[in-house]
Amino acid sequence: MYGYYNNAYFLKKSMLGGAVDYTAQATTLVSDFQTRVATASGTFEDTSTLISSLATWLGDGTYAAADFIVTPNAFNFATIYALFPLDATRDLGSVRSTTATRVNSSGLIETVAVFIPRIDYGGGTAVILNEAASTNLLLHSQDFDNTYWKKNSSTVTANTTVAPDGTTTAETFALGGTDLARVFRNNTTTGGSSDTTFSIWLKGTAGQTVTLECGSASSVITLTADWVRHSLTNTTHTTATTVRVINRATNGNNATDLYAWGAQLEQTSAATSYIATTSAQVTRAADNIQKAGLPGTGSIVETFEDGTTNTINNPNTYFMSLGRIKHVIYTA
Repeated sequence: MYGYYNNAYFLKKSMLGGAVDYTAQATTLVSDFQTRVATASGTFEDTSTLISSLATWLGDGTYAAADFIVTPNAFNFATIYALFPLDATRDLGSVRSTTATRVNSSGLIETVAVFIPRIDYGGGTAVILNEAASTNLLLHSQDFDNTYWKKNSSTVTANTTVAPDGTTTAETFALGGTDLARVFRNNTTTGGSSDTTFSIWLKGTAGQTVTLECGSASSVITLTADWVRHSLTNTTHTTATTVRVINRATNGNNATDLYAWGAQLEQTSAATSYIATTSAQVTRAADNIQKAGLPGTGSIVETFEDGTTNTINNPNTYFMSLGRIKHVIYTA
């Protein structure tokens, strides 16, 4: 039998005045959870905070009151496994119909197969990543040496250093500290009815600066020796958008050589997970994480990566909110 059937022992011990070791109980429950996932040939990741979180929920009564608890730890094809109960009745479905990317536990960008949920570590700890559909409108997102990307007073050298996905596909922009030296793409069609967000990974000589431009929006970036994904949103809705990485003397820019990877332009108000392109635009489908067949009573509380929460009352079907979810707890 799975360990959660031992709750009566811990309750009896508490009633008799004995101290309950919630960490020990949580450790047993997590072991049972891992066994369940392994038996189903699923993938289990990251126990770093699971035992302590579960011990807290055991101690404050959350676990005993819950109908289900879902955490960013275990998944399979089209499935996110519920931590509780330890059967399939409250597992969540995920039906994303395209590949997608995530930041894995090693900090690298990796591609995730169709219908596989994404446990993402981009913020340092595991979360469930649930996104709407989005399209990278830029072509050759890693191939800045391609003639699709225009250069002025600059040169691009291909595949010069290790990129954020662990491959040697990042490229060097030689800007030489020259005013108006730039790598850019003019007038990508953006519809004119929504915000547009440009994002790109950059690194270079720490302390040097360069300007990112997305239509009429601009931002001065201070380079570091480590990869940072920078993003910039243009809220002026235009039918075509130009993006640039550019030295502007008026902004005090002085970048000489810098490294770049993973350019993305999308019709969103913030950058979403990376969508690689070559000779055509690519769309990532929505994750569509949900659970049908709930009784229409009680409440679901979603806790996001930043600690904020969202409550959904009386659900018959649960549709996970978009964002980066730390855990979901349903009390019927």
